[in-house]
Amino acid sequence: MGKISLFLGSHKHLPYGSSADEFEELYRRELKPFITTLYKFPRVNFVLHYSGVLLQWIERRHPELILLLKNLVSRKQVEFLGGGFYEPLLPLIPLTDKLGQIEMMTTYLRKTFGKRPQGCLLPYNAWEQNLTSPLHACGMSYTFLNETIFTHVQGKSPYYSPCITEDQGKIITVFPVYSELGRTISVRNPSNVLAKLLEDSMPEQEKVFTIFTDKFFDRNTNELFYHDFFEALSASDPRIEFITPGRVFRQLKGFEKCYFPSFIEWTGGETFLPRKFLTDCPEANGIYAKMMFTHILINQLRGDKARKNTARGELWKAQGCDMFYPGSQNAPLIGFQTKRKAVYRALLEAEKISRETAFIPSLSAFDFNMDGRTAYIFQDEFINCYIDAAGASIFELDYLPRNWNYLDTYTGQKAEERGRKNKRCAFADILAHPEAALEHILHGEFRGFRFCGDEYYESCEISGNREKASFTLPARILGSLSVEGEKAFEAIEIEKTFSLEKDSLAVAYRLSNRHSRPERFKFMPSIDLSFPDDSKAFLKVFCIRGDSREEISPAGVFGGNSVVEFQDIKNEVSIRLAADRPFDAWIYSVRTGENTDEYQSTCIMPVMLIDLQPGEIWKTEFRLKIGLKSI
Repeated sequence: MGKISLFLGSHKHLPYGSSADEFEELYRRELKPFITTLYKFPRVNFVLHYSGVLLQWIERRHPELILLLKNLVSRKQVEFLGGGFYEPLLPLIPLTDKLGQIEMMTTYLRKTFGKRPQGCLLPYNAWEQNLTSPLHACGMSYTFLNETIFTHVQGKSPYYSPCITEDQGKIITVFPVYSELGRTISVRNPSNVLAKLLEDSMPEQEKVFTIFTDKFFDRNTNELFYHDFFEALSASDPRIEFITPGRVFRQLKGFEKCYFPSFIEWTGGETFLPRKFLTDCPEANGIYAKMMFTHILINQLRGDKARKNTARGELWKAQGCDMFYPGSQNAPLIGFQTKRKAVYRALLEAEKISRETAFIPSLSAFDFNMDGRTAYIFQDEFINCYIDAAGASIFELDYLPRNWNYLDTYTGQKAEERGRKNKRCAFADILAHPEAALEHILHGEFRGFRFCGDEYYESCEISGNREKASFTLPARILGSLSVEGEKAFEAIEIEKTFSLEKDSLAVAYRLSNRHSRPERFKFMPSIDLSFPDDSKAFLKVFCIRGDSREEISPAGVFGGNSVVEFQDIKNEVSIRLAADRPFDAWIYSVRTGENTDEYQSTCIMPVMLIDLQPGEIWKTEFRLKIGLKSI
């Protein structure tokens, strides 16, 4: 009967921005019992992949575990795998960032454990064939892919063979990871499972199997569980050798050459192309676009290597795979606000570092979202304001003194489910019938509404001094009379002009009735603002009517206002929405998640009732002022 070489693997990671409690729980429930028990069973070797985020935390908070891991490495019982330091989805990040993140991880492992990694692990098995060259260039001799992808190149088979793959003349070895075998070995007696594996092996033929066990273990495992598991492995047939890939891969010969299709594993049993989530989730695409934009800004830095490296370090923190992976249908990690906020904080810090010392405010136009449409970017000393021609609405609003994107929110819906590609935004214009109420919006009753945020405004006009950007949504009517099937209020033409001044954004509106009949409607631009939370400890809201100032609930209908003020307690920031006409304020919280009820943002709609005669023009101006405030 043949011999079996078994690579047992363990992978652990928490996203950048995870709380201290999350790290501590992972350490207490999984890391400590696993490592301390493994140390007692020298026959059982493991290959470990812990992300750089996690290893840094362990080094700071539990250095005793690092010492134990060093001992395991020195006695060749443990081999560490490399990869991107912040666990990036490698197909999505630029080449220089791939190389930089992998080398950062390699340097950390070499300095900490005294050994340079020879292989790497790809988060979520995210693969594109052109990864071969950068992995090879970083000294990675092998990696691992799920057995599912091997079906595309080696056909249906109970056992797949490791192979060589190539790109641009560079090669690496790829080992298949057996998910079903890992699931079986974690719920049954390992000795019996491995004995059956020996029986299935062909006589005199050596087999190589790789199993990453973590996803099949219960999170409530303890030292007793691991003791029984490792004891069963130690008692298995001596023809089964628990070994690490770095000790044997050069001796393994006769691999065929294979090329793999683009691939990403999903825990729901489906597979996706690595870039598909960007089209499914506009919020993920927003982070990706910001990441690419920041990468360009950093590359434009000249003559200050230290500043450039510092900016890159911040950018890399934001490139973690967790924002670009579907995960559970009910709770993808991008839906958790604290994780997204950490990503934007890092991106904005990188942007600030990369700015020239003598920064000049600007308004520029380019395809920020890489979707073939022009976006318009205001950049000032304190505020970034990104405007999309779709809806002529703001899709990113950054307050740089606090590294906070007040439009970083989430809907929990795919683009096709919400009927548009845009995520929630600010100054998305809505025209509604005069009897419309906040309850209609909260209950999804939109009959008689016109959502201009779904419509494309005509090309922007930028003022000569590049201080203003103007957009027009033309009226659309058939003839001079209303026809059956005509959408609500299509005779209304909207012109809006944005201007940015240091700490405030002005939005001027000009509404015209192009119909031959009067039009009566509620005009209510929808403005989302994403705070740390909407509880009283984090957010206070005030209505200001003349000399009167009243604290109100962050949800409800409040009439006759000239100013609504939001006080962000955590960031010590005040945001004031003012208008040159009185308005009613409709305010509600945006929450997602079937079980988590995760706060995402607070939506305010300033509501004005308008009567327009044929050809009549109506004007107003809103001003959104953002500033630090001692709260």
